[in-house]
Amino acid sequence: MSPAVYRPPRDTEAPSGSTVSFDCFVSGEPRPTVRWQRVGEPVVLTTSEKHDVTHDGSVLVIRDVNFRDSGDYECVAENMAGSTRAIARLTVWGQSHVSVLISDVVSSTDWHSSAQTQQDAFLLCQQLQ
Repeated sequence: MSPAVYRPPRDTEAPSGSTVSFDCFVSGEPRPTVRWQRVGEPVVLTTSEKHDVTHDGSVLVIRDVNFRDSGDYECVAENMAGSTRAIARLTVWGQSHVSVLISDVVSSTDWHSSAQTQQDAFLLCQQLQ
């Protein structure tokens, strides 16, 4: 019997620094193998323990999430009878750091500040919803 996802992963929003998990429970005969991908590339299980997958592959855990972890995660279930996929999106919100050259934003005649050429300048930015 071809694999079927009976509990797909759900879209998730999380604050930066938190831990998130995606569930993907499947059925099929023979029992399907489950693997995870992010934007078509396999999720790399690192020695830093950033990512973890349960023994049967049904749960993906991502620790200390940050903006770079945002995106689509795909559960792929496969056996000899076929394959199926389910996708969920992770959105990470919270404090972000942005580096930009002032000259890329405004012309020098429009900028009034105590920042001098070749010095760091800090800009307060607000994320719009």
